[in-house]
Amino acid sequence: MTRRRKKKVRRKYKVVTMVTTIDDKKACFEEKIIVYNFLAGIISVWIFFYPRPLKLAITLGMLMALIGIVIMVKYNKSIEFYKNETYSCFGIVIWLNSMVIAIRGVIYNNIIYSNLFWIYFITSCSVIVFLIIVFLRRQDFKKKLSLVILMMAILTFSTGIITNVNCLYDKSKPIVYSTVIIDMDVYQKNVVGGITVYNIYVPGWGSFNKENMLVTSKSYYNMVYVNKPIKIYLKSGLLGIKWYYAGQ
Repeated sequence: MTRRRKKKVRRKYKVVTMVTTIDDKKACFEEKIIVYNFLAGIISVWIFFYPRPLKLAITLGMLMALIGIVIMVKYNKSIEFYKNETYSCFGIVIWLNSMVIAIRGVIYNNIIYSNLFWIYFITSCSVIVFLIIVFLRRQDFKKKLSLVILMMAILTFSTGIITNVNCLYDKSKPIVYSTVIIDMDVYQKNVVGGITVYNIYVPGWGSFNKENMLVTSKSYYNMVYVNKPIKIYLKSGLLGIKWYYAGQ
């Protein structure tokens, strides 16, 4: 009788130990997610409101978005969106981080969207999705919400990384065009934090046969005026996607 009781006690002790270990791992993982949420959130706010220095801010943003996607895929089983506020914030932060990068890449860069851009975009999305599918064949990806967030993040992340890498790391020699400003305006969007875009308009130049709009910085916008002669710098782009900007 004594030996049987000892065996039962040992089994109970093992079960309790296993449960405690699992709880400890969950707590440790949750702490890491909290750290990620904090860092990625800070970087997203930095990029959206005051991305200076620009290259450092965008690079860190792209890195955090990539890390978030990897965590979402690799540790999907441990993420409970409906039961834990930390994980709910995690999904929001991943999407927000990717979205901010895409906004900075698309709205604030004057990119000529040729077929090459769409080739990069489709290829990037396809490769990421393929790698995810290959990885998930070994796992049980039951969280449908995380899959939806993941797909949204892939679209915005691909857009952001293509546009930003193409422009930020472009060291090509620009072709310079002379033109004059014919109109100016400021576009404002009443979303959280607000989006303000400073636009100038010039006559057709280079491959543009009609009036062309350029997005500029606030400081540059405040320096120029209608009928002021300016220069437009056309660059090849690191990925071969042409883009341009206005200067003196």
